[in-house]
Amino acid sequence: MTLGSRIADRLLPCLQRDPVRRGSMPALLLAAFLFCFSAASPGPLPFAGRTEGSGGRNRVEQQAKPYVVLISLDGFRADYIDRASAPNLRTVIERGVRAEGLTPVFPSKTYPNHVSIVTGMYADRHGIVANHFYDPQRGATFTTRQRETIGDGSWYRGEPIWVSAEKQGMVTASFFWPGDEAAIAGIRPTHWRVFDSRTPRGEGISAALGWLRLPPDRRPHLITLYIGDLDDAGHDHGPASAHVLAAVETVDRELGRLLDGIESLALHEEVYLILVSDHGMAGVGPEYAMAWEDLIELKGIRCVDFGPIVSLHVDGGPGRAKSVRNSLNRRLRHGRAYLRDEVPARLHYRADPRIGDVLVIMEEPYQVVPAAGLARVRGGNHGWDPSSPSMQGIFIAMGPRLKRGVTIPRFENIHIYPLIAELLGLRVPSKIDGRRAGLVRQVLDRRPRARAK
Repeated sequence: MTLGSRIADRLLPCLQRDPVRRGSMPALLLAAFLFCFSAASPGPLPFAGRTEGSGGRNRVEQQAKPYVVLISLDGFRADYIDRASAPNLRTVIERGVRAEGLTPVFPSKTYPNHVSIVTGMYADRHGIVANHFYDPQRGATFTTRQRETIGDGSWYRGEPIWVSAEKQGMVTASFFWPGDEAAIAGIRPTHWRVFDSRTPRGEGISAALGWLRLPPDRRPHLITLYIGDLDDAGHDHGPASAHVLAAVETVDRELGRLLDGIESLALHEEVYLILVSDHGMAGVGPEYAMAWEDLIELKGIRCVDFGPIVSLHVDGGPGRAKSVRNSLNRRLRHGRAYLRDEVPARLHYRADPRIGDVLVIMEEPYQVVPAAGLARVRGGNHGWDPSSPSMQGIFIAMGPRLKRGVTIPRFENIHIYPLIAELLGLRVPSKIDGRRAGLVRQVLDRRPRARAK
C-alpha cells in the first residue's frame, strides 16, 4: 500500500486492493469530492512533537547509544534486487547482511505487516488483522480509508518499538510508517507527520537526514520511514513489468542520497541502516478470479474486503457459520473456507474475533471479487500464504556491529523488533512472538571491526 494507494484504499470498501478499484463511477465521484475537499483544506501538516514518552529529550544514558534507520520499501519482492540495476542497494548488501527473503505474517497485507515489524507480534496478537476489518466487540470497522481509525490507539494491542524506546527515555521519529499517527499507550514518536499523499518523493529521506543532524539530546536514535513506489508499480503493472524495475531504480537513487547524507555526518559510524519490505507481489488476471455472487448469498453476512482472503462475520451463531463454510466449500475452486478455529495453526490467525467467523483463503494467484470487478483484475496483488516465494519481502542491513557480505536464510518479520532492541540496548516486552537469539546470532559480528573508510 503506497502513498497514493493508501488514500485510494479509503475510497473503496469491499473491493480487491488495487486492480478492481478502477472504473467504479461511485468511487471516482467520491474521489473527485475528496480532491475538492483536500484542495480547499490547509497544506501538509507540520511535523508534530509530543510531550509523552521521552519528552523530546534523550536521557543521558541514551545519548551514547547508536542510531537505527528502519526503512520499509512497500511491496519490494525479494527477487527484484537480482533483476534491477540497483548499485546503492548492492553497496548495502556488500557492507552488511542480506536475507534470502523476509517472510510476512498472514495475511501478507500492508497494515498487519508494518505493525508486526515494529511490535514483534503476529496479526492475531497485535489486533490489526487486515487493512480493513470489523470488530464485533466494538461494533465498529477499522479501515485505512479513515484517519479516525488509523489514528485511534485503542485499536492497536502491541507496543511498537518507538513506544518502547520513548518509555525508556529515547527520542524517536517516524515518517508515514503505518500506525505512527496513533497514540498507542498514550505515546507517539517524538517526531511524526500526518500522512499526506501530496508529499513530494524524497521528503522522507530529507526528514531522516535532518533528524540525524539535530543536537545529541534531541536527535532520534530510532527513525522509521515508509517508501511506497514499488507497491504502486507492482499493483498497477505486475511484478514482471519494466515499471517495477524502473521503480527499483528510483528507490535506489533515493537510497544513494541517504547513504551520501549519512556518510557526511560525524556520527556515520554509529548508524545502522535496515531495509525491509512488508510483502512481495504476485501477477493476477481475470482468469484467476471468481465472482463472489456465484459462491453465496450475502444476506446476514458482513464482509469488509475481498481478494486473496475474505473474512465473514455471520449472523445466526455457530450453526449458521458452519452452514456458510460448508456451502462455500461445495462451490469454491482453488480455495477453502474455514471456521476461525480451523485456520491452519502455522498461519497464526485464530486468536482474534476480528478475523471473522468464516475465513476464505484462496490459493495463489486466485482471488474472490465482486462480479462487476472481474474484468478489471490485472497487474499484481498480495495477501496470500506468507510461505509463497512471491510473497517474500527483503531484509538488508548494515552497521557497526553487523557482519559484512553475508547472506542468511529467510526469516519471519516478527524477529526484527528484538534485533532493533538489541542494537539500541532497549528492554523488550515479555509478551511478543519475535525471538532475539536466532536472528541476533546470525547478523551480529562478534569480532572487532576496523573503522569504515
